[in-house]
Amino acid sequence: FMKTIQDTPDAVLTGIYSRSAQTAEKLAAQFGASFAFSSMEELCACPQIDAVYIASPNSLHAAQTRQCL
Repeated sequence: FMKTIQDTPDAVLTGIYSRSAQTAEKLAAQFGASFAFSSMEELCACPQIDAVYIASPNSLHAAQTRQCL
């Protein structure tokens, strides 16, 4: 999805979340994201984030969706 966002006009990959700060930073640098998050709280509080794609295991989707809302 990250590559597709890069190739889509009017779409911007703003931030990447990973439980590992190192992974988030590596992916953000690789795909040109402005933010690397290792905290869902920080991601949800970031005013530059308009939409979130949740790619975690299915068992976490409901809780993470509620958190983002």
